[in-house]
Amino acid sequence: MAGFRILYSLRQLLLLRALACIFLLTPYQSKAQEVEYSPEKFDFLLRGKALGIFIIEDLWVRSFSLGGELRIHDQASLVVDLVHFRWRKEREVYPDPLNTEVYDEYSQSDPRNYLAVELRYLLFKEKLGPQWTPYVGMLSKIGTRKIWTEELYPLEDGEIIHQQSNFYDLGSAFGIAFGERYGIDFSAGAVLRTEKGTSWILENQEELKGPVNDRTWQGVVRLNLFYNF
Repeated sequence: MAGFRILYSLRQLLLLRALACIFLLTPYQSKAQEVEYSPEKFDFLLRGKALGIFIIEDLWVRSFSLGGELRIHDQASLVVDLVHFRWRKEREVYPDPLNTEVYDEYSQSDPRNYLAVELRYLLFKEKLGPQWTPYVGMLSKIGTRKIWTEELYPLEDGEIIHQQSNFYDLGSAFGIAFGERYGIDFSAGAVLRTEKGTSWILENQEELKGPVNDRTWQGVVRLNLFYNF
């Protein structure tokens, strides 16, 4: 009799455990079915821009980029861009200091070419609708930088004449994309740049060669147009 009760208790315990497992696993099974992967769950966006503007007088910016974004379930995305970015500064040289109306202009250019990779988490997509896509992202860039100066460009002591370096950026950004089929994507953030290379600096009217080994925090602003296939 005692043995029968023990077997009966064990059977009830196993039955309760089986019911508990069914109860706990059913929601996860339904969720897995809801997010079943299919081609419709992925969006590919072509990104790019061609931009040339002046910030203030004698300071110009030029930037070209081409890349793509893969969105997954409207929850996350992977962005890869090839980018060319250049600062250009101009300074006037007056052949006759007494005549300020006649002058020549010379420039210093600071171009960078890099690969940018960003992993994004899309925020509030369901609440804001298809037109607005805010996001927060982890951003990484790897590339090269080369500063060069025209021969007659006026320099002061401590300023760079030439520089060749490689850099690596790692940081984060917050942004928002507006548009469904096509639109604009803007983001801003900060990155920690590690830069190594060689520079030539003007010191006492002489050109001194030295190493570049810098780690600095920098602000970053990104602007792109996109088209959703």
